[in-house]
Amino acid sequence: MKNLLLILLLTASINSFSQCLIAHYPLNATTNDTSGNAYHGANMGATPTNDRSLTPNSAYNFDGLTNYINLNNNIPIIVTSEFTLSAWASILGPGGGQNGDITIFEQRDENGTLSAISTIVLTADISGNTAFFLRSSTASTATGVNLTSPTPSSGWHHYVASMGVDDTMRLYIDAIEVAKSIFTQTGDFFTSVDHVNIGSHHYNGATKGLFNGDIDNVKIYNCALTPVEIDSLFTTGVEHLTASKNLVSIYPNPTSGQLSISLEEANTTSVTIRNSLGQILLSDISLSGDQLELDISAYPTGVYFLQVESEGKLITKKIIKQ
Repeated sequence: MKNLLLILLLTASINSFSQCLIAHYPLNATTNDTSGNAYHGANMGATPTNDRSLTPNSAYNFDGLTNYINLNNNIPIIVTSEFTLSAWASILGPGGGQNGDITIFEQRDENGTLSAISTIVLTADISGNTAFFLRSSTASTATGVNLTSPTPSSGWHHYVASMGVDDTMRLYIDAIEVAKSIFTQTGDFFTSVDHVNIGSHHYNGATKGLFNGDIDNVKIYNCALTPVEIDSLFTTGVEHLTASKNLVSIYPNPTSGQLSISLEEANTTSVTIRNSLGQILLSDISLSGDQLELDISAYPTGVYFLQVESEGKLITKKIIKQ
């Protein structure tokens, strides 16, 4: 009975956020919107490439120089006070444009100096932070809310930015909430919008940022997804990566301190551990072989996330520290 109840709850959650999906760009060798709303994209030079599971022509590569994808002929897609942006991305180098920002998504006004500027931007900046920037079209000042968190150093990662009915902005990386803030401005986010793009950031008549790397599976919702729904988006992708073979196993889990990490195939692998706040506790450990021993006995009791990059795939495992 408990298992049946859990299945029903998960199904209801999936149905709920599927119903508020307003644009979906799988980026499988096409820039079309598959949501049924026909918010199609026009490719401005990006090239099809492998996705995070190494499937050919299932993501797009952006060169950081001129490439981007223009969406819906620059007509706003986000027209509600609640929304969620979701995208998989792999940053491969510095961003382009005047500011050097590595922009995943923008919907914004052209004018960057006046007080009333509609702005929704999800980007990684040159200082090494992922940023979610939001400003109302009727803001009394030019300052919006800029949430930032350290950008992962390499590999594919899942980025989510949301604005809720409770006026709370949230930024997630790999299903972990890394920043949040109350948004106090009034007004909408879609008045006088001039640019709606994947992979670029424009204002004041100039290109300020261009994405350098790969982007896949961009989704836009007219609701704020819950943490459970965001975790579902993230883990579904991870399960897709590991469905054919289980590349990583951890024992024991839960653990009081000692962890044994086994790889099905010997390969040079990068290992990162984050806490539940998204803070990196251990990173850039590489190994050649199929076994790694870690001691996390000094970590407080709680939930942690082990990320292993193996065979070009990013795999995330939850660790429970007792």
